[in-house]
Amino acid sequence: MNLQSENVNLFMFPLKIIVVDDDTGYLDLLSKQLKNTNCSMFNSSEDVIENIDPINIKVNNFLEDNFIGIRDLNYKNIEQFVKNSENKQGILVADYNMPTINGIELLTKYNNTNLRKILLTNTFTMEEAINALHKKYINYYLPKERTQILLNVIKEQQLIFFEEITLNILNILNSNNSNNLAFLFDKVYINIFNKICQKYNIQKYYIINSYGNYYLENDTNKFIFSIYSKNDLMEISKDFSEDSKHNVQNGYFIPSYHFSNESKLLEAEKYGNYSYCVENIA
Repeated sequence: MNLQSENVNLFMFPLKIIVVDDDTGYLDLLSKQLKNTNCSMFNSSEDVIENIDPINIKVNNFLEDNFIGIRDLNYKNIEQFVKNSENKQGILVADYNMPTINGIELLTKYNNTNLRKILLTNTFTMEEAINALHKKYINYYLPKERTQILLNVIKEQQLIFFEEITLNILNILNSNNSNNLAFLFDKVYINIFNKICQKYNIQKYYIINSYGNYYLENDTNKFIFSIYSKNDLMEISKDFSEDSKHNVQNGYFIPSYHFSNESKLLEAEKYGNYSYCVENIA
């Protein structure tokens, strides 16, 4: 599933999806539409309740676990956080008209989670769907005659999921006068990052240091995206020999994050205030 966004988030990965509809024929149709996603199908609300484990990210807890004094990231914790979150569901798609527990009743059970909730409706349930949307019980409603666009709706909701979490985290950091992730708002940085993601068809990423380096992954390969501003290069050049210092200060070569203990230098591309490269690590 394409994860391209106009922004750069702290992390992003394909969300697990649950779809529920008591009409098994219609469920088969949706299964074909979502065949290339990580999707589980159920034909009753009760089965969903028994099997769902929704993502529930408490931003304050995330900061306590992954930041050191609100100044820098504990990157190994973020790696584990992403691995744990990938095993939980992030999107729930439910038909409205189901016996015992209808779609709105099911979706509202998860109001205190980060789950993105999509309601499938028929014309006669449209008023209830609109009301549920206004009350923020659901995130989106889709008439069943338009479910050919369901995959696009899921992609959109997935982007919103990661954008909202990133924004909530950054808002707390900014309230603490921390600007060490300011590059996330830099249009030049965003442009470089998005071009890299498009070039390598990146399906998953997460931040690995406060310079702006990221771990990237597509269907077959893993990468490290290393990037440094001019100010960063002046700072880190102090750790290199006189022979290397000039090249680092001028952004011709930058340190490899993957081989940081060996101080390996990589030839870099320059764009705007940044020098960057992509290193294939698998």
